[in-house]
Amino acid sequence: MRRTARWALTGFVFLGLAVLLMRTDLTGVFMQFGQISWGLLGALVFMQGMTIILVAVQWKLLAWHLGLSVRSRDVFVMNMGGTLLESVTPAVKTGGEIYKVYHLHRHAGLDKRVAVGLVAVQNTVSITCFITVLWVA
Repeated sequence: MRRTARWALTGFVFLGLAVLLMRTDLTGVFMQFGQISWGLLGALVFMQGMTIILVAVQWKLLAWHLGLSVRSRDVFVMNMGGTLLESVTPAVKTGGEIYKVYHLHRHAGLDKRVAVGLVAVQNTVSITCFITVLWVA
């Protein structure tokens, strides 16, 4: 059953991407990319990679401080899966957070309540930072 659900979800994602591509003005997208220099594009990709790494380090430090043992691989897959779901689900953030709890429970071996707590603490840290930056700006 789990394998069937995984294939169905994968098919749904690819179908959604195909529909999105069919409705996208690819000529306009390529024109926009053509206006960006290779140096700037490289810098932007580098910064995005650093953001992914720093968020993973944040999760690892938070888990370690709470006395939880979570592998770096699990943190990385959890973040990437959560980000993907946030991008394709109508509920935006909710789908990603539910996936994070699921992944922490299923693959990192955390109790469901502990996983929910870890996600809640991380979201509290994140929203506190956003509010602080918004207040300062």
